[in-house]
Amino acid sequence: MTNRFRRWALLGVVISVLLTLGHIYAQEVYPTHRVTGIAWNDEGSLLAMGNADGTVTVMNTITLEVWQLGSHQGAVHNLAWSSDNRRLASVGASPDNSLRIWDVLTRRQTLQIASSGTDLYAVGWKPYSEYIWVIPIEGDGQVIEASTGTTLSTFDAGSTSKILWDVPLNHAILADALGVVLLDVDGLTITQVVNRATSIDGQAVSLAWNPETNRVASGTHIGTVYIWHKDTGELLFEQKGNEYSGSEYLIPFIVALRFSEDGSTLSSISGDGTYRVWDVATQTIIEDRRLPAPIYAADWSPDGTKLAYGGADGVLHIEPVVVNAPTPTPMPTIIAPPHGGDPVCPDGSGGVWTWIDG
Repeated sequence: MTNRFRRWALLGVVISVLLTLGHIYAQEVYPTHRVTGIAWNDEGSLLAMGNADGTVTVMNTITLEVWQLGSHQGAVHNLAWSSDNRRLASVGASPDNSLRIWDVLTRRQTLQIASSGTDLYAVGWKPYSEYIWVIPIEGDGQVIEASTGTTLSTFDAGSTSKILWDVPLNHAILADALGVVLLDVDGLTITQVVNRATSIDGQAVSLAWNPETNRVASGTHIGTVYIWHKDTGELLFEQKGNEYSGSEYLIPFIVALRFSEDGSTLSSISGDGTYRVWDVATQTIIEDRRLPAPIYAADWSPDGTKLAYGGADGVLHIEPVVVNAPTPTPMPTIIAPPHGGDPVCPDGSGGVWTWIDG
């Protein structure tokens, strides 16, 4: 048995990957523990996933190898990659409320820091640095040196869900209780509340920023999507990301947002599975479809060509992003035995890879 297939058996993971002309589907089956965090590395070659059972898992999206780095004692809230694509930071919930740093190449945990406050929720790794920002649900944020675990400074950030970076202007962009806030990275002080002239509908829980147009988008916990000019605060766009009208708390969330490279379109993923793409200038929907729901975490690859998302059943989906593409014709199945034998195609043609545990 090769080392590669031995890992599948040890993890007890069922992987199925569908490669067709228009669809990629990857599945990881865990015992009914929902996917709570997803993050691509900057190269788009590695995809990290956190689960409600505390596990942190990485998939090589080129070779399709999957390995578990380790586990928190509580649910994993968020994940962030270092710029060298070698290290991964994860933050978790009670009982450990910890920041953990993993060396993805050696597959070892290199650091664990427990918070003295509540659940650690937001995490951001400052680009090209050793500085990790962690923000609890309640209490002060911290700037932590990744190699030593030293807390370099603390700052007042409020309840923050997402951290992005404007490197040229040395700003951190936060989605928090105020809406969208800019912090000076050196002084750790609020320089601007982007939505200062806008009363937003709900709390900001997701962010996207387009440096070409200098626009920032935010989605709220009740399903509204906004776009502002980052510097002037002018409201440019306001639309509903879904039509959910039920009472489940997480379902109307705008889980993730992404601008196209030129900023002409904005895509959103909602907890109820609504996937929408808008023409920003006209505020018209150019794509509206439903993904398997509920969705609790989602992220696009850095080049925007793939979307990863997951929900309550622990299934991780990866599919290509093609706006208004025709539905592809599924290809026949190939079965790759976990003991490492040659792939077997029942009808003798190419198509779907189905990894089976056993």
